Amino acid sequence: MPYQLDDATDSVRRWLRIGINVMINGDRGSGKSTVMKQLIHLLERQFPVIHLQGRLTEEKRPLLPFLSHDLITSAETNGKAIDLGRIEATFTQALRQARSFILVDDLDKMEESSLSTLSRIIDKSGAIVIASVTDTAASDKLADFIAQRVFAEVGIQPLGYAGLGHILTEHLGGPPDASLLAHLVQESGGNPRIAIAQADSARWAGAIAQDGQFWVAQTTNQNIPLHAVAHSLMSGLSQKERAVLELIAWSGPLRLAELELLTTTDTITSLVRARRLNIYDNEQTLINISPPALAEALRQKLDPYTKIRLKQQLHSVVLRNEMHEPAIDNNSVQESIRLDDTDSNLTDTVGTMLDRADIRERLAWRRWEERADILNAIALLEASIGHQPTRDISIVFSKTDHALETRPQSQARFHVLQAQYLASQGQREQALNLLRSAMEGNIAWTKFLHIFSNSLEDSTSDPLRLEDLQIAASQLGPSEKAWAAMEHARDLLVRARGSDAIQICAEHQAHELNPQVEFALQATHSDALLVVGDLGALIDFSRQRLQQAVEKQNISAIRIHALGLAEGLFFQGDTHGAWQTISYALRFGPPGPFDFSRYSRMLALAVELCSRLGDSDLTRVLMRELDQYQYPLDSPFGNAREWVESATMLRLSRDEEVARALWQRGLQAYSAGHLASAALAWASIIAVLDKDQLTLLEDLIDKIPANLLSPVLGLHAAQAGNDPKQLLLAMTKVRLHPFRRNVAFALKRLQVLRAKKGLPPATSAELVDLLISDDSARPTTAAINYSHAREQLLTDREREVVSLARASKTNKEISSLLSVSVRTVENHLYRALRKLNLRSRAQLITEWQQQD
Repeated sequence: MPYQLDDATDSVRRWLRIGINVMINGDRGSGKSTVMKQLIHLLERQFPVIHLQGRLTEEKRPLLPFLSHDLITSAETNGKAIDLGRIEATFTQALRQARSFILVDDLDKMEESSLSTLSRIIDKSGAIVIASVTDTAASDKLADFIAQRVFAEVGIQPLGYAGLGHILTEHLGGPPDASLLAHLVQESGGNPRIAIAQADSARWAGAIAQDGQFWVAQTTNQNIPLHAVAHSLMSGLSQKERAVLELIAWSGPLRLAELELLTTTDTITSLVRARRLNIYDNEQTLINISPPALAEALRQKLDPYTKIRLKQQLHSVVLRNEMHEPAIDNNSVQESIRLDDTDSNLTDTVGTMLDRADIRERLAWRRWEERADILNAIALLEASIGHQPTRDISIVFSKTDHALETRPQSQARFHVLQAQYLASQGQREQALNLLRSAMEGNIAWTKFLHIFSNSLEDSTSDPLRLEDLQIAASQLGPSEKAWAAMEHARDLLVRARGSDAIQICAEHQAHELNPQVEFALQATHSDALLVVGDLGALIDFSRQRLQQAVEKQNISAIRIHALGLAEGLFFQGDTHGAWQTISYALRFGPPGPFDFSRYSRMLALAVELCSRLGDSDLTRVLMRELDQYQYPLDSPFGNAREWVESATMLRLSRDEEVARALWQRGLQAYSAGHLASAALAWASIIAVLDKDQLTLLEDLIDKIPANLLSPVLGLHAAQAGNDPKQLLLAMTKVRLHPFRRNVAFALKRLQVLRAKKGLPPATSAELVDLLISDDSARPTTAAINYSHAREQLLTDREREVVSLARASKTNKEISSLLSVSVRTVENHLYRALRKLNLRSRAQLITEWQQQD
């Protein structure tokens, strides 16, 4: 056992010697169960020990952790009737000695009736409790259970080189070499279960082999084939078990009652024991495949015939052939777009994802119809994220029984979804009234509801103060904290403060968030990268996550990151690449009422790209669709319609009326505090500004940090001056493809200024040479010396982090190399950038390369 787990076991034993209850904290797969098994082995030699599995929970079978225990099953065998009193008496009797122990795996998964029964057994027997948990805030009942007792906490940190090296050496029958170990540590995040699965997959695929004493990589093991994962993890399973895993891989999580309609209980039990199925509680008990990589591998292996068979099986057995016509015909754009398929599987992939989304939504409808409580309503509404609902969901808000679920958190979540739905139907005032009413009856979540109501209004009308968000963060759960942070980041983006927004988003990425909050944070992070103008980082960020979204068949994430990638490519001048990316995402159709993928922005960008590519028919179809999807401030640079109009005006000839219209639009945005929107409007002007306009433009430049449009705004300021050298310097800084016309106009202005100074006009060849090789754009020796002097301000650990970051190591790689958490690396890097007077990690790397 690795030293982290040895240390955890020793810590638990020290607390037990003095009779203190112990809570073992750690991520899923971190080794909590291994520690529990070690403790059982040590304790049962001398004391009465009872071991319960908290994850054994079902909605229709309360007390399952007790009913499935040997003490009860043996009583059933003897013909004795089992009731609640009998359960308590049986377990209390088994713990009758003066010193006895109850060990509970996954205490946070236990439903309320089991927690209450466990509490009474502990009170009657006086047994010492050892419990493993992942989330101590999983429910109010769990919080009460913990508060009523004194617990010592023992944490299990993710394993590093030594810990995983020990496990892998034992599992493989020999040690991995340093390179292979480093890769497995990085890819698994220190999780032993994932590391073992990856090692098995690599061994089966021939990616690693034993060379003398060590296991070494035979080929590049950066991309171990997913079919190897499937083969490794499914070896030894029966055909029935394989069929069950294929079904869940395609459909997504199922309830136990639904799964029992499709296979036998013995098959399910066997897969749970083999750790190929995982029972978890996401406000309702569901069964999914473990580990997630197996589900991805199985989905990739499914052929079209198998997909059709699985769909028919789910419809005929689980859904009983229930079919409903879509509430809205949303195929106009989907039917009009014809992909330039370099990958012939794209169209089939889109169809498969929409089929799976349809199945998940129909299953959610069935669960809500069986029990119309708030939890099932939330699950149904969240199943509609990413696509248009198949049925009219307004009935969910009128028919849901609020009395069946009274927890403030659930009530607040339901009201937020209802407000989003009303807002998406154009009933914004009704949505705000609903939230105001909900605040009066839900004191505990007033701050969260207030924060969300702010997102339905002009975000500058009630600016979110940092102190408000800090207060909210002390009262709310991870998802709600992240939502509050996202709203704060959006507020910063409107004011063109992208770097601050990136920092806020990065702090909340590691939480286990509900899907909608996760998507909203990712979209905001992507916007922030666009605002700061770091197109390379935006393209890398979006491309990596788009690939992950396609692998996981996550439609909402595909839309978000396809838009980010397409916008990055568009501003870099890759029109065809941007169109191929955005057209793929548009094939999924409208996203429905609960979505943060900014569909109107996707349409707006598609309109601009189509008009550039000369497809007038499709441009008209997209414009009609855009008219139906208008949301205020769906972009930091204004709403989608304004974005399209600014881009169109930028392409028009230098018309004075167009310039005046753009100036007025920017002036209105500037007066309202929408600085990023004002910057876009004024940057789109192709004209020389007058003195009054220049004063306002300079005031805008002073108010916002350096961002995507700063070079173009600087070009405007230089054009209004009389210095040809300053104008030339400003021209060298404009690299955005859509603003080439600004540079072309500036070239003519440059010739005019040179003539006024009595200088000869520059030839085209000379201008090109100046634009490419102007020395003023390079760092001077003084600047380099200044940078080295500032590095003396760094601490030793900050200097280590900076050195590794300059070597293009990711935060995860740095955390493994330095044996610290990713959050610690982020904090050190953030402080180091501040001390070095740099705005981003990319700037740190660029500066280093220039100095070399």
